Amino acid sequence: MLAEAMVGWVVEVIGGALLDGARSRLLGTPDRRALAQAVGAAADAVLAELPADAREQVAAALGERFGSPPALVIDARTPVREALITGIRQQLAPLADRDLTGTGRSFLEEVGIDPARLYDDLPQAVIRAVEQTATRRPALAPLATQLNLDLLLTEVRSLHREQVPATASAPPVPAGRPGPAASGPAGCGPAESGIFELVDALLAVEVIADEGSRREVLRQLPAGLAGAIPHHAVPRVQALAMVRTCLGYPGGLRQLLDGIRLIEQDSQAMARLQATASRVFPELLG
Repeated sequence: MLAEAMVGWVVEVIGGALLDGARSRLLGTPDRRALAQAVGAAADAVLAELPADAREQVAAALGERFGSPPALVIDARTPVREALITGIRQQLAPLADRDLTGTGRSFLEEVGIDPARLYDDLPQAVIRAVEQTATRRPALAPLATQLNLDLLLTEVRSLHREQVPATASAPPVPAGRPGPAASGPAGCGPAESGIFELVDALLAVEVIADEGSRREVLRQLPAGLAGAIPHHAVPRVQALAMVRTCLGYPGGLRQLLDGIRLIEQDSQAMARLQATASRVFPELLG
């Protein structure tokens, strides 16, 4: 089964670095089942975008590939997000290798799939599934925090217009195929634009601009949510961390706004923040 193969692979990649005692509890537990369900749904969503006559063959091939041990296991120096992206692409590489089929075309080409599409879509879908599950499971809280921090640091580098150094080399796509899309900060989409709009509105609120007041706002949040927010002394970075983390938790954005309003009261900046949040994320506040 593809979902079980993929979640087993994910646990092997991240287990030694972040799960330790939780790793054994994941085996056959509700945490693992929740993770398998989310990862399976993510894989199904990617498969649903492929041509109908290729889905079954690709699903079987993915199950075989992710049934194999990961070539990359996270160490203390490797960001979790980067390792998952690189590791997934390494598992996919044989499916895009023209030399393995003896026909001059890779497996994916033979079933009519662009390798670059899977190289980009599957890692992002799996990471989103892991993030969403980790925010709801206490045993996975360290993983949720680390994934959030990895993305935050990537975006901070982008804000400073620095090139993110590669922590591991993604496997090359065989000659004649386009390379995979970059895995860096997705700052171009509407959701990402909304995040930075919301960060700007947050920073206009006095209690967010002041470090001591920010800490008080965090104390108003549920312990699990507050504990998942990385702390940073730079106001813009801290505001970005708050938004990113709260968007990953059910009801998190509303709880953040309620916590700010409790301290800020009904100022004009608070009204603008509420209006901005309602406009850019209406589905979360409607």
